[in-house]
Amino acid sequence: MRHLLSALVIATILTGCGGKAYVNATNQAVYRHAQLVEKSHDVKLMRSTPDTLGGAEEGMDQLDVQYYVYRLMEVEDSRQLMTHLVDSLLKEINKDPELRPHLTEYPFTSDRLTVKLEFNHFFGDYFEPLYIKTVTLSDDMLTYYTFNKKIKRREPYTKAKQLVADRFQDELDQAETASLEGTSPDSIR
Repeated sequence: MRHLLSALVIATILTGCGGKAYVNATNQAVYRHAQLVEKSHDVKLMRSTPDTLGGAEEGMDQLDVQYYVYRLMEVEDSRQLMTHLVDSLLKEINKDPELRPHLTEYPFTSDRLTVKLEFNHFFGDYFEPLYIKTVTLSDDMLTYYTFNKKIKRREPYTKAKQLVADRFQDELDQAETASLEGTSPDSIR
């Protein structure tokens, strides 16, 4: 798997990126992030393409990244995974001292990212109304597509982050209530 990710990074560098200084630093940050999310969530990097929209010669305006995971997920779980991917990628980009001088805007924010996360599963077509095939972040909006390529939901990225935080807080509250009552959190549901 490590060889596949290395090949993807090298291919990105060699195809159309013109050898600009920010490309190597960007690809290194994306590769580090890909290793982390592969370990923690079994999410794999498909490709990444730094871009210089607006003619910036030595800086990165936009970043396009695609991932995939072999798992079925409903909206709530796919939202949680996507917000984790985006936030951790932004953290990796913004903390990189070699990349920071090449960012046209610091801190680099979610509105400058295009992220696609594909959920692949053999049975996905059979469960399509329930499960998400693809989640995309573009123009700071998350769009969820079903396996038959219909849009299931659209929401601003900031709202998605808030929904994830609210869900996490609800789960914490349930666990606390269960521990006070001496029951398991699963029995409350």
